[in-house]
Amino acid sequence: MVCCIFNRIFARGPLDLDLPILFESKTLSWKTQNKFRQQNRKKKMMSMRLSPTISINSLLSPNPSPPLPRTVAFTTAGNCAARLSLLLHRRSWTPLWCPTIIVEPTMATNADLLTHVSRLHDFSAIAFTSRAGISAFESAVSAAESPPLSSSGDDFIISALGKDAELLTPGFVSKICPNSDRVKLVVPPNSTPSGLAESLG
Repeated sequence: MVCCIFNRIFARGPLDLDLPILFESKTLSWKTQNKFRQQNRKKKMMSMRLSPTISINSLLSPNPSPPLPRTVAFTTAGNCAARLSLLLHRRSWTPLWCPTIIVEPTMATNADLLTHVSRLHDFSAIAFTSRAGISAFESAVSAAESPPLSSSGDDFIISALGKDAELLTPGFVSKICPNSDRVKLVVPPNSTPSGLAESLG
């Protein structure tokens, strides 16, 4: 058996985590020496594995940056775009209006509608199924010299679906008849064409 005599042994190295290993005038076998060497190597390896993790974690920010604002593109008609944009803004989203089809009155449609507007006294009701129809009718009535209905006569019904009825303002009604009491607004609870027909009786 080969023996060695150590007066004092220190564990060295920048990654050593334990206190110095001291042996005072002890006679150790090679087997015992190898055992201590293997233990020190394991400790050094563990320190090397932990060091990158500690350095990376120390660089991480405790407060993550806020998420980027989201942009929502929508293709709704122009008469609904403002309302939808407001709803998106309330949810902290950025609205982007990208209309694919725009429906609006032209000089030709105004001329055709004026023909019917001048004979509006022959009708008892108008049923609007879209905001585009209300806008086109108002454009044609605005071009008339005077309101097509007189102040006296039977009740005249104007009906629209759901939120479209918001366009049937007092100003709109005054362009049709100077006597607003003669005009009755009907908004069916069921916002469908069949519900519109039922509400007219």
